[in-house]
Amino acid sequence: MKKREFKFESVEVYIFSPDEIDNAQIGYSIDLKGNSLTGENKGDWKGAWLVIGHDLEVGDPIFVDLSSPNYPVFTAKHGLGYWEAVLLSESLSLFFTGSGLTNDIT
Repeated sequence: MKKREFKFESVEVYIFSPDEIDNAQIGYSIDLKGNSLTGENKGDWKGAWLVIGHDLEVGDPIFVDLSSPNYPVFTAKHGLGYWEAVLLSESLSLFFTGSGLTNDIT
């Protein structure tokens, strides 16, 4: 089994396996019935955001912006009624390199 938990800077992270990615979008980009929860207004979950994991301490999502070059990685506090993306890493590659798990996560 590949390691899916690691620490990135001060954040303990769990990264979803490829089999978990679709279900990980529930509550973020889609609801339980598959209806879109995305929007383009400030505070909306964006259609290009893909949840790849979560913060192990508080459960905040870890997500990638698929519309941006290098796929920057973000987190956002859940439970506020709106989403404010906070940059964790300029790219997905740097995110995994910084974790020391580049070869273990694939």
